[in-house]
Amino acid sequence: MRVVTIEYTYAFGGKWDGLPCWVVNLADFENHPNLPSEVLEADEIAAACSSFPETPVIITGGEPLAYGALTSTCKLLLEKGHTVRVETPGSISLARLPEGVFRRVIWRKPKTPWTTSALPSEQVILELIENDELAFFIESKSSFDWALERVRQHRLTKHIHVEMIPDGKVTRKELGRWIFETGLPIRLAYPLE
Repeated sequence: MRVVTIEYTYAFGGKWDGLPCWVVNLADFENHPNLPSEVLEADEIAAACSSFPETPVIITGGEPLAYGALTSTCKLLLEKGHTVRVETPGSISLARLPEGVFRRVIWRKPKTPWTTSALPSEQVILELIENDELAFFIESKSSFDWALERVRQHRLTKHIHVEMIPDGKVTRKELGRWIFETGLPIRLAYPLE
């Protein structure tokens, strides 16, 4: 897999927010084609995370599911005792992820400036299971309404962790009010810094 960085840091978002973890940032050729990266095999990624073997590992960056070696890398990390979470924009089916891998789908409303081919698939939300997470970046009232429509249509708060993250011109206070008015158990997350 083409890896940009492997760093020991804190998780951002979801149920792991603030938890020390390893973050494996994969190359995103679609949106950031010029970032320097190197090809690492599953055993090299596992070795890089070995100094804290019980620490969770988050695999993120672009669309991790586009990498054929993702499944074997996840399996090896699980075998080494790590808890593993894969963060995806939801453009490819989650079906090939090994049992025991936590899945976090991070969506933006289609047609935002940086989204290109990695658009969210409505099918992916049907694959979400208990303990999975779905995060929406909310940049306007229309993107909030778009996200809320999917949450209600698929009754997502009944079985997964749903959060909304203010982005762009939407403030945390404003998004919090919109969420509060729905009466749904949707977590208001802090924006990226």
